[in-house]
This record gives sequence, structure tokens and C-alpha cells, in this order.
Amino acid sequence: MTAPIIPLIVCGGSGSRLQPLSRDGRPKQFLRLIGEHSTFEETLRRVADASLFGPPMIVTHGDYEADARVQLSASGMTGEILLEPERRNSGPAILAGALLVVEAFGENALVLALAADHWVRDIEGFRESCRRGLAAAEAGAIVTFGIVPDHPATAYGYIEPGERAHGDAHEVRRFVEKPDAESAASYMQEGLLWNSGNFLFRVATLLAEYRAFDAATADTITQAVKNARRAANALHLEDTAFGRAASRSIDHAVMEKTTHAMVVRASFDWADIGSWRTLHRLLESQRRAQGRLRSFTIEARGAITIATRRPEHWIVAEGIAAFDGAELRANEFVRLQPGETRRIENMGENELRLIAVTDET
Repeated sequence: MTAPIIPLIVCGGSGSRLQPLSRDGRPKQFLRLIGEHSTFEETLRRVADASLFGPPMIVTHGDYEADARVQLSASGMTGEILLEPERRNSGPAILAGALLVVEAFGENALVLALAADHWVRDIEGFRESCRRGLAAAEAGAIVTFGIVPDHPATAYGYIEPGERAHGDAHEVRRFVEKPDAESAASYMQEGLLWNSGNFLFRVATLLAEYRAFDAATADTITQAVKNARRAANALHLEDTAFGRAASRSIDHAVMEKTTHAMVVRASFDWADIGSWRTLHRLLESQRRAQGRLRSFTIEARGAITIATRRPEHWIVAEGIAAFDGAELRANEFVRLQPGETRRIENMGENELRLIAVTDET
């Protein structure tokens, strides 16, 4: 590798699936959910290796500029901040960032597109996986990282690797949308991998493929970048042109159509914190409370009694609960005031999983 990989970190989502913890004004990627750092800060830490990565490029919504800037600075890093005027999904965000990389580093630059709401503990394993994907990316592949499943997840898409290989990267035989439980178990048995949604590519390859599949969006995002204005050390994409882009994920816009997709079997742990169920699993794996968050598991038909000292939201991560007889299902929540005592019953035949979130003071 003659030049460092440019990390392109996409962090413009609202995190609506983790309400009321995550909200429009402060989405999940900037919150300290697990450990001492936000997932955005953890993403920055993973690419803080000057021997492998260049300075990051951050693509986020205009409303989150302050959070991105503060946490970027706190991480001891510098980088370009590119602001979207509205959310158009990951496809246009990555495309805009890739076009800016061309301006700064040329069409042969290598880019690592990362979501900012993923959880990875093994930083060295992550970097090693990136190194293992380099040869294929330099040869023109768009490399994704497949995670070996440790349970039959229904919240993630899957990748079936093929036989043809370039170094440690294998061709992608097919992408599979989020399955039902039975299909997920079958995919595990067949050796399919979770789709991590992170991609390593030569920028010219990504731009050519995007234009081949959606020339109109490629044109309008090019216009949005060309007419971007710089203010307060951030680049603001031109809103009219950006708003004309088709709102598509990078998977739907490019990865499921391209013949250049390859997958590296990742050598790091991974989770996409996109649901209360996933967050509960991570909290349980840490075996302790995490700041404002506590996890609880109630056996089938069991019950517990709680007493609150501070205002709290209690969220059902999985199962059916009854709070003093009032039924709540997955992703529903109740707000409790200090001094309340409640009996929580598991109304189902499987474990009930709950998360308690203490309100910020």
C-alpha cells in the first residue's frame, strides 16, 4: 500500500429505533451506550493508526455538526466534516464523501466506508481485517466484511461467500435481506456471514458502479458537492441538488447489483446497535450496568418488583411484559417517577428482556 486508507464515517442517522434514549437532537451514535465512549468515538479510535489510515472524513446531518466536531476533537483527531442538508440514506452520503475524496486524494485513493453506530471491541482484529482486504480493493473489488454469526440473528442481512477468491477476499455469491428466525438458523448452518455494512474500495470503482446503476443520483450528488459552501470549518452540501438524490442504502444502490463485490471473513467481534434487543445482548455481555443503562432478564412467567429512585424509562427489548397489569411489547416503554414501586411480570413462555434508562439530570 503506497497511500493510507481514507476512513469515510457516516453518522447522519436519527437512531429512531432506540427512542426515547436516542432522539433527533442527540442520536445514538453520539451517546455513551457501552463503556466510556460513544460508538462514533469508538469508530474514530479504530482508525487512529497513521500507518494504515489517513485523516477521517465525517458525513453527518447538519443538526449534528456540533456533536461530531466536539467528539472528533476529544479523540485527538482532525478531519473533514461534510454536512447533509437532509437524510437520503447511506448511498448518497457515501457517494458525496467519495467525490470529496477524489478532490483531495485522487481517483486511486482507497476508502473505508464505516457506519458510526457499530460496536467492535477488537481494534487490532478490525485493522488486520482491513489489511486482509487491501489486495482485492486495490485490484478493483468493493470489499465488505462478513461477520461469523454467534446466534441466528434476524436483525442483520447475510452474505453468502463464493469460491472465487483474491487473497483473503471471496466473491459474494448473494446478499440476503434480514431473515425470519428459521431462515437465520439455516443460514448459520450453511456458513453465511452477517453483512457488517462496512466497505473498502478504490474510490474510482465505487463512483463508476454508482453511476452505472443510478446516473441521475450520481449527477445530482456531483452537483451538490461542486456547489457546497464552506462555513465554520465544515462543508455544507448544496441542499437543492442533494434533495434530488434517490434515497437508497449503499447496499440497494450498488452492492446488490455490482459484480465487483467481495467479502473478507472478519477477524473481529461486531454488533450493529440498531435495536433494543441488540443493546440488551451487549449490556448482558458486559455483566454490569453501563452508565445510565441497566439490563434485566426475567424467566418465563416470572416476575420482579422494582422501586425507582430517579426518573427512568423502562423499555421492553424482547418479550411481553405487564407493568402492574399494563401490557407492553417489544420496543414499547413506560416512564417511571422517583419513588414508584412496580411489579413487572413476564407474560410469555420465553425470557423477558428489559432495559432501564435513567433520565439525564
